[in-house]
Amino acid sequence: MAKDRLIRVAALSSGEVVVDLKQRAGGRGAYICPMWECVVVAYKRKALEASLKGGVPTDIYIELLKNAQLATGDLWKPKRKR
Repeated sequence: MAKDRLIRVAALSSGEVVVDLKQRAGGRGAYICPMWECVVVAYKRKALEASLKGGVPTDIYIELLKNAQLATGDLWKPKRKR
């Protein structure tokens, strides 16, 4: 997959971790495919933590899921609570 189609997560020099959709933020970066399944695997394996050499807040994974697609190409939508 081409780099411009991936989602970049950056660990800034201030220690903050952000989702860098424009791929222009400074600091250490890690790229992840924009599919829901990739985000789930990265979370389970702690792949972003390893790549960024630090902790990644759960909020970052939630933001990644909001920008992710299912393998079918549909956007992921959480189930509504009853």
